[in-house]
Amino acid sequence: IKALGLAAVGVNTMMGILKTTFSYYAFLQTMND
Repeated sequence: IKALGLAAVGVNTMMGILKTTFSYYAFLQTMND
């Protein structure tokens, strides 16, 4: 159960990082235009 919880936290963290990176990249693209 503990390992499953850690896995869930890891996935949530990765998704958060990916969303932040994608949003930042999209922001830079709009600034360049």
